[in-house]
Amino acid sequence: MKFSGTFEGIFVSLRFSCMTLLWLSFLMFSATVVPQVIEFRIATITQLVLLDCPGSSESHLNWKFKNEVIYLNRIPFNGDREEKFNLSANYSLNVASVSLTHEGVYECVRDSKSRVKYFLEVKEE
Repeated sequence: MKFSGTFEGIFVSLRFSCMTLLWLSFLMFSATVVPQVIEFRIATITQLVLLDCPGSSESHLNWKFKNEVIYLNRIPFNGDREEKFNLSANYSLNVASVSLTHEGVYECVRDSKSRVKYFLEVKEE
């Protein structure tokens, strides 16, 4: 009977330790995960759209469009894209004369962490 009591004590202790570890892991995970908020913008063709980036006075900010970098710091990476973008002094992204090719997700990123995401929907007049 003594063996059974010892076994039960070890089992209860182990169960308590595992539950405590799971709870602490949950607290750590939930404290570090920030839900991603996407702001929706609607524009009509030829309209000017301005997308702000929080912390715009900081360096190492990048803009992405459809998961592709379009600005790395202040260096444009438009390449052969049809879409043309401009960066303002406060690091806001300007989409001049919006067309259907501008529709999609825009993201301002710093140190691989998203600052803000926008979904731009383009409508014909």
